Formats: sequence, C-alpha cells, structure tokens
Amino acid sequence: RTPVAMYTSTDRLVDIGINKSNSPWSKGDMSILRDFYRANISNLFTEVSFSQDTVITINHRNFAVFEFVSTISDDNQTFGSGRTSIRKYSLIGYTSYGGEVWLFNFSAPAQDWQDWQGTAKSILQSIELK
Repeated sequence: RTPVAMYTSTDRLVDIGINKSNSPWSKGDMSILRDFYRANISNLFTEVSFSQDTVITINHRNFAVFEFVSTISDDNQTFGSGRTSIRKYSLIGYTSYGGEVWLFNFSAPAQDWQDWQGTAKSILQSIELK
C-alpha cells in the first residue's frame, strides 16, 4: 500500500513515514492493538530488541508506541551489497483515528540511534490529528 507520506533523507539513511490501515479499530481497543502490532513487528525481522513498548497519550490521543532496534539477516545475499544483515533503529506510533489505524514511523541506522532518538521522540510528540 502506498504511504500517506514518506520522507527519506538525501543520504538515504533516515526514513519518516505516515501510513494508515483500513483495519477497523476503536479507541477502546488500544491494548489489543498494541499486542497485535508488537507481534507483527516481531515477525517482520530476524531479531528485535524493544526498548519501549507502551501506550502513551500524545495531544489527547492514545498511541501504542514501540521503540526498538531490529536486524534483518540476509543469508541468501539478496541485498546485493555484500552485507549479511541490516540493523535499524525505529520508533513507531500507532493510533486509531476515523475508524482506521494510523502509523507514524521513524527509522535510522542502528549505529546512529543515539544521534536520532531525541529527534524521533520530538517528531512523535508533535503529532496532531484533527
């Protein structure tokens, strides 16, 4: 599915994305939504180390928030770059809005997570859906 919005830095290392799902979720299902997306995130990667997995309120709206470092192993060398794995730092927020799930994603190279963590959290805290 095409994202609602996507930004990639000029060096192609940092991504910021907004997307929505047609899956119906109500505001009251936030703990179920959190469990569902945690399982999905865990299945997308070879390895995931969560540093945050919680529900927080941002501008009067509940978000399931996941902060983690993920690894995708490339045993078959399909990346074509000679690398055997890719490690990323991610901060993702999910919320229910208009009967749909909206997600806000920030990702950067794992080795640079300390450089980007403050920026990622500031971006997440600035989200306003009206």
